[in-house]
Parts: sequence; structure tokens; C-alpha cells
Amino acid sequence: MVQFYTVLFSHPAVQAITWWDLSDQGAWQGAPAGLLRTDMTPKHAYEALMRLVKGRWWTRTDVLVSRRGRAQFHGFFGEYRVTAEEGGREISGTFTFDAKTKKPAEVRLE
Repeated sequence: MVQFYTVLFSHPAVQAITWWDLSDQGAWQGAPAGLLRTDMTPKHAYEALMRLVKGRWWTRTDVLVSRRGRAQFHGFFGEYRVTAEEGGREISGTFTFDAKTKKPAEVRLE
């Protein structure tokens, strides 16, 4: 499953992946096809998928901002929240990075 999802995630033509039957409870023809058991405890496949999505494919980084107020990083498509500390208080802003993004994002921190 990890290899299959990795291939799909890395291919530019893939926009979504559907997994039928999140849990085994009520799965089609009673097949144990879910990521969760009937008692809703996670299977190994669930844990592996969580490590991919929230680990390897989740962008968390620290960057330094230049004197001109610019920073850059490499990340995956998605919605981002930027936080910084100024004068002892946290300020933040958001932006979206997707296939349609053609120029740098401007983020206002408030």
C-alpha cells in the first residue's frame, strides 16, 4: 500500500485517491477492506498511511526571512499557515500553493 500510494502521489496526472470502506464495519460483502477494524482500531495500513501523509508528505519547515521580507522553501501542494514571532507575540498568515500557482505568494502576517 505504501509503494502504491507513493507512486500515485508522485504522478502529476493523479489528483485524488479514493479508498472505499474506511472501516471493516459494514464493508462490502463483509470483506476486511478497511483501514480500521470493526472496533475502529487502526490497522497497520492506516498507521503507514498516516506516516506518509502527516510525516513524509507534510511540509513543516523553519526559514529565515531576508531583510526585504522574503523567504523561500520547497513544499507540497496545499494550504499553508505561516507563523512568526514579533516583539514577543505570534503573528500569522495563510496562502495556498497548487498547480495553478505561477508566481511567489505574498503573505501578510497579522
